[in-house]
Amino acid sequence: MDRQLAFEMEGERLTGRLRLLLIVIFLAATAVGYLAGSAPLQQTLFYLAGIGTYTLVFLLSFLALKYHRYQSYMKYLFTVGEMAGLFIVYLGHVFVEDGHEWAVRNATRHGLYYVLIAASVLRFAPRLVVITGLLAVAVNTALHFILIQMTPVQWSLEKGSTELDYLSPVELIIACIFMMGLSVALAMATKMIRRMIFKVSEEREDSQKRFQLLSELLRSARSVVHSLGDQIEELKLSVQTLDATRVHQKDALDQTGELIRNVSGEMQEAAAGASRQDQLCQSNTDLVLKFRARMEEIIRSSEMNLTGSQQIMDLLTDGETTLQKTLSGMEGIQESSNRIFEILDIINEIAERTNLLALNAAIEAARAGEEGRGFSVVASEVGKLAEMSSRHASEIESLIRRSHDQTMEGAGLVRSMGSTMQRIHERSEHMQTRTQEIHELISRQQGFFTDIQKATLEIQNVAGQMKSRTDEQANQTSQANTELDTLRTELEELSGAVGAIQSVVDSLEMEKQHLAATLEKNQEP
Repeated sequence: MDRQLAFEMEGERLTGRLRLLLIVIFLAATAVGYLAGSAPLQQTLFYLAGIGTYTLVFLLSFLALKYHRYQSYMKYLFTVGEMAGLFIVYLGHVFVEDGHEWAVRNATRHGLYYVLIAASVLRFAPRLVVITGLLAVAVNTALHFILIQMTPVQWSLEKGSTELDYLSPVELIIACIFMMGLSVALAMATKMIRRMIFKVSEEREDSQKRFQLLSELLRSARSVVHSLGDQIEELKLSVQTLDATRVHQKDALDQTGELIRNVSGEMQEAAAGASRQDQLCQSNTDLVLKFRARMEEIIRSSEMNLTGSQQIMDLLTDGETTLQKTLSGMEGIQESSNRIFEILDIINEIAERTNLLALNAAIEAARAGEEGRGFSVVASEVGKLAEMSSRHASEIESLIRRSHDQTMEGAGLVRSMGSTMQRIHERSEHMQTRTQEIHELISRQQGFFTDIQKATLEIQNVAGQMKSRTDEQANQTSQANTELDTLRTELEELSGAVGAIQSVVDSLEMEKQHLAATLEKNQEP
């Protein structure tokens, strides 16, 4: 949203309040005039129509602002609507019996023109002010000509200012000149005020931008102060470390000097022991080679153990899978056994009923005598068959129950075996981990023995060269004493430099505190 539209919307809100006030005043005046009998019904209807038009303008303006649909061109439409409402109100005087000229001669009604012209200034649009003045002139002029055409009112230069039923064209011209003069004056004032307001607004925006820039600079300065504080702390730590290093080096130089003096006396003893050391190094090399060969055998054995452990773990995993499948199969057998028990119960029940039916048939056959003898034989065979079915069902139930119990016992053994295999699997994993650790440790030790062998060979070479270098070491010892004296002098100079750096760090600390205090005073509100 641009600046001009924002000012116009704010002015439209203020104008809406003025419209609401005028609506209340118009309604109150209309009600009083009608109830007092000074305003006939037809004139009152014109008043209400004009007030309705004015109210419609108020509602349209209110809705446009509320729902953010207001556009710059709408101010002209609202102004035309206001003048149309005022024109309708004044038009009601055309249809009264007398006093027609009061529609244009009344000072209060003329004041409404000036009120609307002055209210147009609130939109900060000079063109709107001039257009409002032109509309006021048009409405006033139209009312004059309508009164001349539709009422007994006539033009008169002499009587138009004082007598009834007469209008003066001079007064019309003067009123139009005053309206246009007021419009032009207010338009010029509006233009100047708008220019000043725009300038103030631009300066305010520039001030806000400069304030934001200053705030960013202050934040950057605070960040710099914080970073400077961190760097000062690091510099302090470096100075302390440097001073501690200086002290440590001084002690080390003193100890080195003492050692050099001791070494100078021990050179001869070292030369005498060099030959013996060469023999011992050769023996040590042989032992290292033997031990290294043994370590290689141990590594091969550990690799075989790792492979065997992995195979055992794979077999244990397969065994656990097989046991799980076996357990699942046993559980299926248990479910099938339970189903067989149910079927055997049904067979026993059928056998009992069949036996009872055979007994009843035998009784009926006995009653029938000779005629039922054949039926009696059949009933006897059916009873035997039912008894045989019941006996076989009992035997099957006994076998199934023993099988069920053995299956339950086997499932328990399988579960126990699965738990045992799980523990074996865990122990195997633990053993494999330990074997792997031992393998890695032995591998590292093999590397160590290789290093020991190399070091032993180097020691052997050094021992052979030690005697020839004894004299050279004596000369170098003398030079080392001279260099130690030089290092002591340099350490004293370093001590002075450390003190100077500490002074600079203290100065930086004071400057940092001063800058932080200054920024604290000028912090953002």
